[in-house]
Amino acid sequence: MLTETSRVSPLPRTQDNDVHPPSFAVEDPKTLHAFVDAYPFATLISQGEEPEVTHLPLLLDADEGILLSHLAKANPHAKRLDGEKMLAIFHGPHAYISPNWYEADVAVPTWNYAVVHVRGTAELLSESETKSILGKTVDRFESTQPSPWPNEIPDDLEQALLQSIAGFRIRISKIKGKFKLGQNRSEADHAGVLERLQQGSPGDRQLCCSTGKSPRIIANGRKSAVRNSRSLESIRGSHRLAIRQD
Repeated sequence: MLTETSRVSPLPRTQDNDVHPPSFAVEDPKTLHAFVDAYPFATLISQGEEPEVTHLPLLLDADEGILLSHLAKANPHAKRLDGEKMLAIFHGPHAYISPNWYEADVAVPTWNYAVVHVRGTAELLSESETKSILGKTVDRFESTQPSPWPNEIPDDLEQALLQSIAGFRIRISKIKGKFKLGQNRSEADHAGVLERLQQGSPGDRQLCCSTGKSPRIIANGRKSAVRNSRSLESIRGSHRLAIRQD
């Protein structure tokens, strides 16, 4: 779990400049951690000649520099969880941007979005470690419920479940973000885009709001993610990421 005092040094920062254009790249650890915490449902890809793809929640342990999760042993992906390199993609808000929203006379359509890519090596876990992950997962997502489920089930059912799933961790080797929020557009173009997004669908409104000149990502994430992201670093100039609860 992310806390106010979580150490961030164990997670490697992106050293190579492989995000194009570079102005969209995000490397600040606190920003990336808060994003992963707010958007935990990820696309997990095993890297190989025949990649496997699974969609599942991944929990970040920033202190240890790992991601934690589990999946069904019946999932073919479960056979590739020990020692194999993985890519996890965390998807944030996104929206279509019409050129009609710009002040500029000449423009083309585009899509604005925010994502974080995490690479690392998977390791299978023991049954006791897997049980611990289940507890952490329930606590993480039940904590936002008005009356959290107590996570109490019969022992025989718990044992059957544990025998049918594979718990794993991913030791993170690289984490990087790409927040394409129109950093290359003029102030007037920003104003037009933000105005139209605020009038759009819930997804459009989630992408951006305006505070002065700064477009900010809005996430209906957990309150802990909100608290931990209130002082995030600048991405580039006046363009920053913030995550809050409406």
